Amino acid sequence: MSINFKRISSDGEDFELLCRDLLESKGIEVISQPSRGPDLKKDFIIKMKTKDKIGRKEEITYLVQCKHKAHSGKSVYESEIGNFQSACDIHNTDGYFLITSSVPSKTVQEQLEASNKNNKLKTCIWDRKKLEYEIENSTNFKSIIERYNLKEPLETIFTYIKSFALQELSNFFDFNKEVSKDDLKGLIFTQIIYNENGQKKEENHGYFCTLNECTESYIKKLKKQYKLESLIIVDNDTTGENILDTEQFYEHIQEYKDSWYQYKIWELFKYCGPVNPSWIRVIEKIIRQLPFKAQKITIENLKKYVSFNSKQVNIFLIIEAANAIAQLNLQELKRDVFRTIKNIPNLKTNNDTTISLLTSKLIFSLIKLEEENLELKEEFIQLFRESDNVKFKCYILDYFAMFEIEEISSDVLEMRKSSGEKYISLNHGIHYNNKQIKIVKNHAKVSISKHTEKYLNRINK
Repeated sequence: MSINFKRISSDGEDFELLCRDLLESKGIEVISQPSRGPDLKKDFIIKMKTKDKIGRKEEITYLVQCKHKAHSGKSVYESEIGNFQSACDIHNTDGYFLITSSVPSKTVQEQLEASNKNNKLKTCIWDRKKLEYEIENSTNFKSIIERYNLKEPLETIFTYIKSFALQELSNFFDFNKEVSKDDLKGLIFTQIIYNENGQKKEENHGYFCTLNECTESYIKKLKKQYKLESLIIVDNDTTGENILDTEQFYEHIQEYKDSWYQYKIWELFKYCGPVNPSWIRVIEKIIRQLPFKAQKITIENLKKYVSFNSKQVNIFLIIEAANAIAQLNLQELKRDVFRTIKNIPNLKTNNDTTISLLTSKLIFSLIKLEEENLELKEEFIQLFRESDNVKFKCYILDYFAMFEIEEISSDVLEMRKSSGEKYISLNHGIHYNNKQIKIVKNHAKVSISKHTEKYLNRINK
C-alpha cells in the first residue's frame, strides 16, 4: 500500500510538520521548529548524532528544506533551493538537508553531491521513494500515517470489501474466515471444484487490504501464509498486478458474478435438445430477465451454438442462441448469425418444417440486430440473387420488407418468372386476393407475413 503524498495539502505546512515528526521518530533532535513567515531558506534545523569515518561520535546540525511537489509532480529546481550554502552560513549549520515529495532535478542533485564530495558542506537528500521508505520503517509508522492521512484508513476499505464480498461472493464461494491485524485485514473464501476424474478440490481466494507496501514478494508471502489460490489487494493509492482500487474491485465482483451466472445458464444447454424443448423455454426466460451485461463466456457459447456444423444440427439450440444474441443486442455476433443463414440451404435433412422454422427464426433475430445499423443489406441482396431455393428466398423477403428495401424488386419479378411461381389466394387457389398471398412451387405453400405481402404488392406495381 503506497503512501499518497497528494493527501497532504499543497500549501506545504503539513508537509513540513510531517518531515519534522518523522525525523523526531528516528531520535533526531529538532532545535528550530517550523514556523510561518520569512524563513531565510530554512524550514527547521535539526541536530543529528552520528560517527565519523574512524568511529568518533559527532553532532551535525542540518538546515532542512521541505519541498512538497506531489500535486504538480514536478522536480525541485535550482531556483527553489536558492543559494543553500549561503543559507547554511546564515543559520550556522554544518549541512543542508533536502526532503521532497517528488524528486530533485539533475542540476540540484549534482550540486548537492558535489558540495558533499568536496567537503564544502555536508548534504543529504530524501526524495519521494526514500521518504516513503523512512516513513514505513519508522517506529511511529501507524500514528504518522493516521495523523497526516497518508493512506485511506484500513477499516474504511475493509468495510467496503465486506459489504460487497460477503453479499455477492457468498453465492458462489463458502465463506472461510476473516483476517484482522493492525496492518492487514481481509476475507478468505473457499471454492469447491472437481477435476475431470471427479476428485474434489478446495481452493481459497483472498480479498485483503493492508498498510504495508504491496511488493511482489509481500503478495507471494501472503498467498503462501494463507494458502491462497488467488489474492486481490484493494488499495486506492497503489497500482499494480493483483491490486485494485475500490471501483475496480466492485467491477471485478460484478464481472465474476456475471460470468458465473452466464456459465451456469449456458451449461444448461448440455441438457437441451429437440426431445426436450421445455428446457429451451426456461433458458430463454432466464436470458430475458438477466440484469447483467453480457460477458465473454456468454458470447463464446452463443457463437459456438450459432456457428453450427451442418452435418450435425441441433435446430432448437441454434434458434435459442440466435434469439439470445438479438435480445442481448450482441452486434459482434451479427455476422455469425448471417453465416448460419447462408448455410441453411445446404443442410442435409428431410424435415422441411424444421428447416423453415430455423430460417424464419434466424431472419427474425437478425432483423432485430439490424434495426440500429443496417450493415448486411448488400450481403442479403447478393444471397437472394445467388440462391435458387424459392422457399429460402421467400424468408429473406421478410428482411427486405422490414427495412423497405426496393433495390430487389426486379429480382423478385425475375424469381417468379423463372420458377413459374404465381400468386394465388387461399380460396382453393382460384382467385387472386391481395390480402392473402402464397408463393407456390411444386404445390408447396410458403407463408408470407402481412407486412411482407404489402411490400410485395408495392414493389410489383
